Parts: sequence; C-alpha cells; structure tokens
Amino acid sequence: MKRESGSALHIYGCLFLIVLALAGCGAALDTSDTDAVSGNSSNQSAPVSRDSNTITYGSQLQLIADNTAVWMGDTELIAEPFFYAVTDLDQNGRLEIIQSSCQGTGLYTYTKLWEVGTDETALAPCQFSMAEGDSQPDIITNPDMVYFDEARDCYFYIFRDDIRNGAAEHYQNRVAFSLQDGVVTTTLLGQCHSIYASPDSDAVTTYTDADGNIIDEEAYSMAADKTFSGLTAMEATIGWTDYVVSTQLATLTESELMGILETSWESFSLL
Repeated sequence: MKRESGSALHIYGCLFLIVLALAGCGAALDTSDTDAVSGNSSNQSAPVSRDSNTITYGSQLQLIADNTAVWMGDTELIAEPFFYAVTDLDQNGRLEIIQSSCQGTGLYTYTKLWEVGTDETALAPCQFSMAEGDSQPDIITNPDMVYFDEARDCYFYIFRDDIRNGAAEHYQNRVAFSLQDGVVTTTLLGQCHSIYASPDSDAVTTYTDADGNIIDEEAYSMAADKTFSGLTAMEATIGWTDYVVSTQLATLTESELMGILETSWESFSLL
C-alpha cells in the first residue's frame, strides 16, 4: 500500500478530479415527490418496488450523523483529507455514507462505504474486497456514465483509476463500480499505459482490454459501451463534501453536521 505524502499540488489535483463528475447506483426517484429532508422537489426517484412516500430520509440522515465516529476516518493516519458523500447507489431506499481519500503522488484511492440497516437502527459496513496495495477506482469524481441492468436490478458506474509510478509512467484503468446487497464489485474494462522516455519526449501509449489483449484507443474509449451494450445508459451526480470538512467533523455542531449531510444527499442524482 502506498503511503507517500502528497504535496499541496496533489491536493488541488484531487480537488480538480472531484469537479469532473459524480456517481450513483440505483433506480431513479420521482422528481414530483417532495424530499423529506429539504422540503424541495427531489432529484431522485424511488425504486419501483418501494413507495418513496414511506422512506424516512430525515431519520436516516440523523442516524448517519449520530454515527460520525464510525465513518469519519482517522485523519492522524493519512496525508490527504477524506471526502464524504451521502448516496443511495443501489436505490433500495436505504442511504449510504461514503468515505474516500486520494493518497500520495501515486494517486492511490481508498474508499469505504456504510449503508443504513433494514431497521434503520445502525450502519452496516459494505463489503469491498480489495487486495492490500491494489488501487481502487477514483470515486471522488463524476462517473463517465452509469448503466442500469434491469434484469439484475444493478447499476454500474463507470469510473477511471489513475495511477502514477513516478513522473515517467502512468496507468489509467476504466472500471465498472456497483453496489448490490451490501457488496461492492469492481470490474476492469480496459487499461491505458503511458511511458515517457524523457521529459521532452511524447508518451508511448498502449491500450489493452480486460484480458490484456492489445486494442486501439477507440476500443478503449468504447469499452464500457461494448461491455454494457443493451443496458439503459444514465448519468449520476454525487454531492462530495469540501476537503476541509475532514478536519472539521469532530468540532461541528449537530446542526452544522446535519446541514452538510443534507446538502450532500440533496445533490445526489441519477437520471
């Protein structure tokens, strides 16, 4: 696992990634319904199997706020800030709180998720099986696209994962990220590998598919469309917190914390 400290430039680099795009996994919420938290029209729609009027988002946000110690992360152990977001990625009507951080000059991302339990009395950690040292998708950003598989009732969020091995070597993976039944699954779709022979030279770039076969740039760019051909294409937005929230959490009043969580949830959309 890479634990190299990031520079100030790297922090701003991570921030730049955040504004690129946001993700979500689930069925859409009816925009005609009134959001239980804000009183404004919601930008999500309830799952087909549930009546959105019965979902108590306010109490779920309160549960997340009451369990800040569970998801806030240990800022003493990392060089870069944590970012947080409230979502309903799988659109089952139970909110998730996501904690993610982009670490070191290698741009390694580490992410954890918790979901409100079925009885809304506790947060349950989502399973996210990654080998030690493996890089996770750069989720602190907008997904390129979302694909909904109606038969499996699953949403696939397409993210990129940028990794740097010094200044001369750069990897970028295209990854499908999904949450279903409390389990996070990531699927490699393709990889771009660039090497700079010298600071003044152009990069030599190769593209491979998920099986390691050489492909061209167009095939790499269209990997998600090909993999999820026939599924419903959607766009998603996640309301990630500002990076300074990471150091403020322990000192926020309950009202301030609830305001941050509400703003994040109200910013989440899947259309």
